[in-house]
Amino acid sequence: MTENSTANQPTAQNKPKSKGQGDFFIIDIETWQTIYDDLLNPLNTGYLDDTKATRILASYLVLACGTGGDNVTSRWSATACQKYAGFSVQTGKVAIEYLEQLGHISIAEKKKATSKNNTYKLTKPKQGNEIYIPKSLVMGVNGELTAINRLYLEGNPHLLYLFIRLYAFQYKTLDIIDPNLVSSLIVTYNENTPQPYTQLLYNESGYLNVWGVSNFFTSSAQTNGNFFDFNTNKYLFEHKDEKGVWAFYHKLQSLGLLQTVTYACVGDDYSDPNEIDPICELDTFAQSAYYTWIDILSENKSLQLSTITESYEISHTVVLPKTYQQIHFATFNRLTYRTKLGDNTRFEQEKKINAEIMRLFKNIREMDKDLLARVEKEFKQRNAI
Repeated sequence: MTENSTANQPTAQNKPKSKGQGDFFIIDIETWQTIYDDLLNPLNTGYLDDTKATRILASYLVLACGTGGDNVTSRWSATACQKYAGFSVQTGKVAIEYLEQLGHISIAEKKKATSKNNTYKLTKPKQGNEIYIPKSLVMGVNGELTAINRLYLEGNPHLLYLFIRLYAFQYKTLDIIDPNLVSSLIVTYNENTPQPYTQLLYNESGYLNVWGVSNFFTSSAQTNGNFFDFNTNKYLFEHKDEKGVWAFYHKLQSLGLLQTVTYACVGDDYSDPNEIDPICELDTFAQSAYYTWIDILSENKSLQLSTITESYEISHTVVLPKTYQQIHFATFNRLTYRTKLGDNTRFEQEKKINAEIMRLFKNIREMDKDLLARVEKEFKQRNAI
């Protein structure tokens, strides 16, 4: 795990109703690795087809989701596997039996002889080995097909195994996947892949700058390291015409489990993923509104903002106070089911930026008392189209 790893509690919009530890459950990264290795070893399990191996991994996650505060004791069973992972009770029972035979779970002694359901004991996560997983990943949100069901239907145990490992490789301050694994910051720029040049496009009334970039973005991904060896195991992942590391990430994106996010960052250094100084996310409603407001303000000037962005073929823009003198843009990947901690950190940071931008808009308004009414009218008209 990276030093930036953190508890991956789900966001408010992905919050399931459940008991136990709250909105997340914990598994041990070494146990998860051992289960995966056992399933690939025919000496332990005989030959398992991919669907059956995926079902066993999914069953372990369902049982783990049903644990209480001890992260060990679970009363969930094959019925919960059917409810959340989408496979039958009978195949769920077989999958759980495999986990028991391999020694990854045990059946607790029944307190009452009349009790119908088993209580299972899972391996207690060791300190430092914890992977924090949102319960919404298993239980779903608002009647959706659950993430665990989507992954089960893919029938690729390697995809499910590595997807869960991503939760141990998080950059907590931005709530993104460790940028050393996949981001635009690990691209080696040369004459064939030139560094994207962030341009100062426009200044509004001496208060706000609009920055933009064209021909963006080129991302790269680590193919060999402590996460996984995609070079040796290239053919385990296929998506459309891709194989290997990009097939893995793009498959997760196609399943709605991974998102691309772009940030404006301080400075012009594209080279070090470990030294990110983020300012704000680009693709937000607030940033879209700021751009529209400034575009409206620029209508009566010599060159309108939208004309500038079109002429330079600008693909991404950000509005910032003029105090930011050097910035660059960077792309990252973010898990759809993610942490409250990361979201809260990010929201607090962007809240401060947005407050400063709104203060500067207020200063601009003071320069023309009728300005706000004109901008609001035009803004509503544009949004109504």
